[in-house]
Amino acid sequence: MDTRTLENWIFSFNYKSLIIIAAVVIGMLLLRWIILTILKRLPKHHAVLRSIVNWFTFYGTLVFLLLYFSKAKWMFAVIFKFGKVDVTLFLIIVAVLIITLASRLSKISTNVLLPGIYNRYHLDKGTRYTFDRVVHYSIMIIAIIVSLTTVGINLSALTVFAGMISVGIGFGLQNPPTLSLGLLSCLNDL
Repeated sequence: MDTRTLENWIFSFNYKSLIIIAAVVIGMLLLRWIILTILKRLPKHHAVLRSIVNWFTFYGTLVFLLLYFSKAKWMFAVIFKFGKVDVTLFLIIVAVLIITLASRLSKISTNVLLPGIYNRYHLDKGTRYTFDRVVHYSIMIIAIIVSLTTVGINLSALTVFAGMISVGIGFGLQNPPTLSLGLLSCLNDL
């Protein structure tokens, strides 16, 4: 990490903005506390409503910071360099936003959407867990790839590696008895 770029970012930072950021964060946390205090009167739906309020508090704060400071010089000043990529605070916030949104999407899909499918097809616990993990990891891998390309990191070198992994997973997911029976039937046809 180049210390000159970090020093340049610190000197380009507007300290009045720090007061605004602190005020917004404190205001959002105070609003969250007030809403959660009111929602305690609804014990049946308290956990779901608390999750929604926490979600809006976190993402509301991040989106506000991105929009309010979108023209600020310090938001786009280089903090450090990663190879040829100049990493700025804006890029870091966008990457965090993408990854955390993907994590929430994964949680929603595994807790809300998939149980209905599991019940419809009467899947056992082991199969449910496997599908939950596959969906979670797929969503998170896509989110990490999107956030890295958003930051500006070139992922073209990973395409060959991803191809090899997908072929390996494809062979690993095949059922060995079915595969050997299929080969035997092909040999019998000759």
